[in-house]
Amino acid sequence: MIRAVDTIPPMQDIMVSYGKYTDTHLFAKFGFVNGDGSGYTEASIATMHPLLDVGMGQQFNYLVDFGNGTKITTEYDYEAQTRSMVNYLRYDDGYDDFIAKKGNPKGYQLKLLKLRHLQKIANDYDRWTFRIGPRNNTSEPSKSSDIPIRTRVPQFNPHNIKFDGRKIISTCRLIALTVEDFNRKAIETLEMELLNDNFFIERNKQINWS
Repeated sequence: MIRAVDTIPPMQDIMVSYGKYTDTHLFAKFGFVNGDGSGYTEASIATMHPLLDVGMGQQFNYLVDFGNGTKITTEYDYEAQTRSMVNYLRYDDGYDDFIAKKGNPKGYQLKLLKLRHLQKIANDYDRWTFRIGPRNNTSEPSKSSDIPIRTRVPQFNPHNIKFDGRKIISTCRLIALTVEDFNRKAIETLEMELLNDNFFIERNKQINWS
């Protein structure tokens, strides 16, 4: 229930805020986006699996909450996500040829380790998605729903686009990691970091970028 704090004149439109949803989320759930550039723009690299936590709070979170801050997937969702996430490693990025268990046992071992790391971050929103701020953060609602806020959508100004992409870049580096990385200790590194929830692959001299 919404209670007015002031008198509403007859024939006056009543407006309510939908919150700080991204344009992507607004369009998917409500079927519209604001045309004034006041919405957030979202981009995701999660093209192979569905995120069960889309960063929009409990209403759109499909993880099981145990009440102590721990949220996990159901057994069914975990298996389904695992099958989907294999697709990120299907093309063996970083190698000249596809990886076979018999032909490249070390590459295959690393591939399984990469899958385990991907499973850990499967529903970490910031590891797969980044959000760009509004193109026009000074826009205000129009006085009436009959009057459009703008007639033209404002364009992106590349000088104003700022975001921290380190987590997404780390995910991309994980997918493309080869046995030659980390001074040929990629397998040992991923095995050691399996229990580290804050493991990131930073750009350094131990990664082969050729």
